[in-house]
Amino acid sequence: MAPPRLYTMRPAADFSFTTTGSGVVPPAVNASTPAFSVTDGNKLTFNWMNGDGAKRIVVARQGSAVTFTPANGIDYTADAAFGNGTNLGNDQFIIYNGTNSNVTVTNLLPSVVYHFTPI
Repeated sequence: MAPPRLYTMRPAADFSFTTTGSGVVPPAVNASTPAFSVTDGNKLTFNWMNGDGAKRIVVARQGSAVTFTPANGIDYTADAAFGNGTNLGNDQFIIYNGTNSNVTVTNLLPSVVYHFTPI
């Protein structure tokens, strides 16, 4: 009987990289200077100064501060009617996704505190 053959396998090459998704990179200067204009009991216009990103999103949350941090390369679905956009968890919603510097938010309840964060 012939002795068993020994086979030696070379270790596989291991490469690590991060994709950026269609050339999306985080901005160096974030959006800032938020301002509100209440137009009715259930809607308001939210304005901000754009940063240097190609686009921006606005996250809104009822009753508590926004804690969401977006992931690079993700195109979030927005809806200016509060509660209808992408729910990011903990009732945080994308109310704007685009290149402008304002959004009119609807579907708000009177006498309720809302928090908005332009990212």
